[in-house]
Amino acid sequence: MRTFLLLALLGLSVLAGEEEAVPLAIRLESSDARIAMEAMFELAKRGPPASMREIELLRLRLDAEDVRMRMAAAAATASMRDDGAIPQLIANMRDSAARNEDASPYHGALVAIAGSDIGGARPDAWSAWNDEVIATTLASIAQIRMAMGDGNHSLVREVLHPLLMQRTGRDLIVAMLADLGASSDPRLVALAHEGLKNINTAAARIAQHELERSLSSDDASVSSASIAAAVIKGSGQSPASRQPGPPVAPAPSRSAASSVFSFLLMLLSAGALAFGGWFAGRRWLEIKAAAKQATTRLTRKGK
Repeated sequence: MRTFLLLALLGLSVLAGEEEAVPLAIRLESSDARIAMEAMFELAKRGPPASMREIELLRLRLDAEDVRMRMAAAAATASMRDDGAIPQLIANMRDSAARNEDASPYHGALVAIAGSDIGGARPDAWSAWNDEVIATTLASIAQIRMAMGDGNHSLVREVLHPLLMQRTGRDLIVAMLADLGASSDPRLVALAHEGLKNINTAAARIAQHELERSLSSDDASVSSASIAAAVIKGSGQSPASRQPGPPVAPAPSRSAASSVFSFLLMLLSAGALAFGGWFAGRRWLEIKAAAKQATTRLTRKGK
């Protein structure tokens, strides 16, 4: 009955020229394979989902009984770089031999999400990689939360930066950034906004949209966050929190006696150089005269 009503809604929407009249989440949830697969292909083509519900439904389709649904879901998760689907993709890759089905769609999706062929055709290698990254991510998130509690914003930014470069565990990072965005500290809000912009996943786009929508309701918050973002980018501190450092002592000026001594030393050095030059010149003239006299004597003797 539900499928019939859904098909009726789709037919009415097409007749009315409103293809988007039926929400994508409803079509993804349809028991009709054709409708659900068309919704998945549309989602992959359209880009980031409009809600986390759509992402969750897509991940559930990876465990569908129909192999066509599983492969369509794998293509959609690969298109969206949805690293939250990695565990199920690994499981499908592992089970493909028992199901007597092609594992390449799941393998290809893993490569697309990870950015490289980390585990090859070995599900255990992919699982080990994912588990290691998740463990490291959780440790870093714990460190960030401790730094937040201590008000150490520069440490928060320092630990967060490498997390933004990851290709898995990003759902955990997005959830942590969403918590930062709910903070009353504009520096943390700005940091959350900048972090979400740098994570290229559907979940990050949704979280970023939610954060921007909450900020847009208060112009002052938006302004504070924008200023804080610029300051954090440069120094990790806001103008209000930046404390003046200890005064820098001016370079000590030299005393008059020191200046006179330096001047006399320069004169003495110049005098020594001049005397050395004069003495060397005179000695050279004496040697030249002695050589000339010796040459004259030798000439006379020869005569």
